[in-house]
Amino acid sequence: MGGRVMRKKEYITHAALWLLLLFTWAACSSDVADSPLSGHGEGRLSLNQIEVELSVMDSPSTKGTPGSYDAPQPEELTYTITSTSTTESQVYSYSELMASPVLPVGHYTLTATYGTASMGTTPYLYYSTTFTIQGLQTTTLPSFSVPLACAIIRPSVTDLLPHFKNNVQLSLRDESGTSIAVTNLTDYYVPAGKNYTLTISGTNQLGESKTVQGNVSQASAKTRYILNCSARVPIFSMPNQPDYNAWSYHIDFTPLTASQISDAAGLSTDKILNNLTYEYSADGGNSWQTFTGTRIANLTPNTTYTFRARFGAVYSTNQVTLTTEGAEPVPNGDFEELRETISISNMDDGGPFTRTNSSIAPSYTNKTSFTINEPISWGSINSITCNYNGASIKNSWFVIPSTFDTTISASVTASCAGLGWTKTPEMYSNLTAKNGSNAMVIRNVAWDLNGQEPAKDRDFKSVDNYYSNNYPSSIANRSAGELFLKENDTEGHSFSTRPSALNGYYKYTNNVDSNEKGIITIELLNESTSIGYGSATLGPQSEYSAFSININYTVKNMKATNLKIKIKSSDASTIQTTSRGEKEQCSYGATLTIDNLTFTYD
Repeated sequence: MGGRVMRKKEYITHAALWLLLLFTWAACSSDVADSPLSGHGEGRLSLNQIEVELSVMDSPSTKGTPGSYDAPQPEELTYTITSTSTTESQVYSYSELMASPVLPVGHYTLTATYGTASMGTTPYLYYSTTFTIQGLQTTTLPSFSVPLACAIIRPSVTDLLPHFKNNVQLSLRDESGTSIAVTNLTDYYVPAGKNYTLTISGTNQLGESKTVQGNVSQASAKTRYILNCSARVPIFSMPNQPDYNAWSYHIDFTPLTASQISDAAGLSTDKILNNLTYEYSADGGNSWQTFTGTRIANLTPNTTYTFRARFGAVYSTNQVTLTTEGAEPVPNGDFEELRETISISNMDDGGPFTRTNSSIAPSYTNKTSFTINEPISWGSINSITCNYNGASIKNSWFVIPSTFDTTISASVTASCAGLGWTKTPEMYSNLTAKNGSNAMVIRNVAWDLNGQEPAKDRDFKSVDNYYSNNYPSSIANRSAGELFLKENDTEGHSFSTRPSALNGYYKYTNNVDSNEKGIITIELLNESTSIGYGSATLGPQSEYSAFSININYTVKNMKATNLKIKIKSSDASTIQTTSRGEKEQCSYGATLTIDNLTFTYD
């Protein structure tokens, strides 16, 4: 009996002691580190250092790459000490735990936690360790790190979102059907060991309802799964745009064909081609404008444009560039830049004459002088019609300019026994330009390198009619005056752009042949190949009138290298002139005055 009583007494004694220790633990749990131990039934817990493990492995690569997450500080964690025998627990703050709390003798579990094991934006951390408290002793735990106890799923669908219109929805669902709304490029913490599905749903750019999904199977703790969800989309490229498609103010665009679609992604090529959007940029791709059709108008000369195609939010795999042509002017089209080409002094003006019909009266011959300037970059046939050095008889009847400037300096002088006069012939008087200082005059003329001087005029003459009234018996040649672009003694001029029209101003008189008209032709060439042409006839106009000549490009797959412009005073097959007596003493016909040639570009 005594033994049984004694055991009972021990049981009571130990029970009382245990209650006393529990009371002491509860009362002292918040004491400072240097609190004294009350007896053999207590011990102290000491911790060296607590850290939060920051490293995670980024997936979907099976090897992963080290990364980090938005981790809490050790002070933010919850620390719980639980008696393994009573299962009673006490929660400590970080500072309380690091102050070496006093605990009753016994076995314990220490846990450090943060967050909860559920889907959300708060990470879940968990760490557990066991220790034993012995009476009047300090138990020191080694330093430890609290790891991430969940997985991370991060939607990364930036390239996919443009395929949808506004209000696209992203959701994350676990295997039990629990779902949360998520945002692109945001970490979501999820319990490990489960399966998850990321769903992107909405209306695509073609107005169709579409859903795209990505999956994570058996998510591992301390692993970030970056879900790069992508839909299978068409793959297509822009066709080459030849440089001759680029004009000065517009580009003729070559659209895609089925051959440029390398992967239709299950769609018909017709659907892709019919739903393509074409865009161009004038600043290298910083801003884009859409266009329709095969011509982009109202562009800027000498500008590089970038082109791309788009199917919804799927862009062509390449971009192409074209540079518009410049907008070159007509070379010296206002005829203001001049060079001297002919200067003749005191050439016989008509035949000889006497003041009376006396056979012994002195003989006189009037003299003419003129200086002709022709526009730089242009040529004429003056070297033929006004060939002073080549003429056997140097006389105004046979040597005559077919082209001259309105600023011409010309005079005829009659000198007769101290009498006479100096005057400007009517044909060189009152000449005006449309704009600026100068215009050009082109006329039909009669000329002859081997002409015969008229017989002496023996009629009585007063001072005002000191000139010969006799005409040559014949003048061998008649030509329409010409003015044409010329460079390096060759007709034409180097030119690299393609205008749409030639414009200018003109006056025209045709008092010999009423059916006669002036004519202008323009031609653009690529080397020797004609690519564009235009012409017009110019009828009678006593005052300056505007004209415009459209240029028709029959060859559009070549760029221009040369320009020809020719202006003639007559479109007639047979040139006619009228002999002018009195002070002019020459033979000329239809006359065309022209000024201010310009180009239109479109």
